[in-house]
Order: sequence, then structure tokens, then C-alpha cells
Amino acid sequence: MLPDGANKCMILVNGYPLLYYHLLRAVALQAEQIIIVIGHAGNLITQHFGHCFQQIPISYVWQKELTGPVSAIDAAADHLDDDFVLMLADEYFVQSNHVQMHNKFRQAELFGLCGIIEGQAPESVQKTYAVMADNDGRIFQLIEKPDQPLTSAKGTGLCFFQKEILRYIPDISTDNDSGEKEFPALVQQAIDSGEVVHAMSCCKRFYNLNHDEDCELLRSIELAEICMPNVKHAG
Repeated sequence: MLPDGANKCMILVNGYPLLYYHLLRAVALQAEQIIIVIGHAGNLITQHFGHCFQQIPISYVWQKELTGPVSAIDAAADHLDDDFVLMLADEYFVQSNHVQMHNKFRQAELFGLCGIIEGQAPESVQKTYAVMADNDGRIFQLIEKPDQPLTSAKGTGLCFFQKEILRYIPDISTDNDSGEKEFPALVQQAIDSGEVVHAMSCCKRFYNLNHDEDCELLRSIELAEICMPNVKHAG
């Protein structure tokens, strides 16, 4: 399932919308369905991608207020018939480990598996969430946008979950500052309830195109051409 990062998911990277790369990985994972949670750029997305991508059906879930991944998961709950992979539409992965992560999630019979980027500077970890795990990779704590990260492991929006993660959504409170139910709080609730959630390195390089500096890094390091979204690109 793919929450819509507003119109950022339609930024063109080397001629293709950012969202397109996520759909390709859904194909590689042999997904049975694709669920896209849409908001501000909903019409642009539905016009461009339609209701099928390489023979995989696409369902759209409208979310009036885009209040983070947890509310997106909750909005899509009625469409989730099985375990699922969460992908945030404003993220870009280079040499990703989506398939390897899926294999570990299945083979180890995990409740959840969170994609991380290791060896990150504190200011990079502060942009998403910090992930603390033991030597076997089992997560024991996640912290949203920490002021002083105690780890160099940065969490991403690429996560595999058993469908039962849905039952923990009512148990977490809304953050007073963000007005959202924070994603790390949801995963932490499951962990504190005894569920086994692991971390795994998810790619060689990672860019969250929610941040201007990441767009610039993508341009410079990957030599990528980036165009801002425009309704004229819908086809």
C-alpha cells in the first residue's frame, strides 16, 4: 500500500513519476493488489496510472486530510485482506533490497520488518525515526525525529507487516505537536505487546524527497534529472 506524499509522488525522476518506481517494486514482489492512498494530487495520480499496473489491480483510497502513515494504513484497512508492505510515495531507493526483505519477512515468520539505512549522521536520523535493535536485528525501540539520536540507524517508510498490525492503531494516541498518530508509536506498541519486529538494511542509498536537500543529493550523486509535478504530465 502506498500513502500519497501529496503531489511529491508525481515528481519526475529521469522521466518517470516517483510513484512509478514503487509500482515496479510491487511487481517484483508479486503483489496481488496495489492500494494507493490519495489526497491532494488524487486526480493526477488516478489519471496517470489508472486501475491496473502490469496486470496488478490498483485500488484508490481517498484521504481528505493527509495525517501521516498510520492514518493512511487505517484508511486502507478495509482493503487489506492479507499481510502487506508499506511504501511511502516520496521515498526513492537506489539498489533496494525489497525482495530480500520480503523473503526474510516470510521465512522468519516475523510480525514486522522495517527497512533501515545504517551509518547515518545524527541530522539525517532526525528527519525520520531512529531504530534501535539487538545483534540479531530485533527492534526494541523506535523514536520519531529524535533530538539526539542514540543510534546511526535511520528508519524508512519501507516496512512489511502482518495484517494484525491494524489492531494496534486504536491503542496509540495522537501526538500533540504533529496532530498525527506517529508511525514509530504504532510499531512500538506492537513490540511492547510482544510482537517480533526486525530491522534490515533496505538499500544502498536512500532519498526522502520531502526534503529539498535530498532532491539536490539525488541530482548530484545519482545524476538524476528531476522535474516538479505538473498536471500536464497526466496521461
